[in-house]
Amino acid sequence: MRIICNTYIKKEGNMYSAVCIEFNIASCGYTIEEAYENVIEAVEIHLNDARELGTLNEMLTEAGFEIPENPYYINRKYLVKGTLNY
Repeated sequence: MRIICNTYIKKEGNMYSAVCIEFNIASCGYTIEEAYENVIEAVEIHLNDARELGTLNEMLTEAGFEIPENPYYINRKYLVKGTLNY
């Protein structure tokens, strides 16, 4: 499954904060790229935890995503800027 998340990045002091809008997950970094990578990692952890708890489909549905009938797998190598592939 491919999940496209909108990410808002803002400079705050000497750091950047990044927020994944759909899941309301935030992280930060000293550069835009670091903040972006950190928020992607935080979203991945959140989605993996939900999958392990058996609540992933419910969480995705609440965030407005449609769930396909095919199984989904998390694989970081398929991440591209602005897109999480699940």
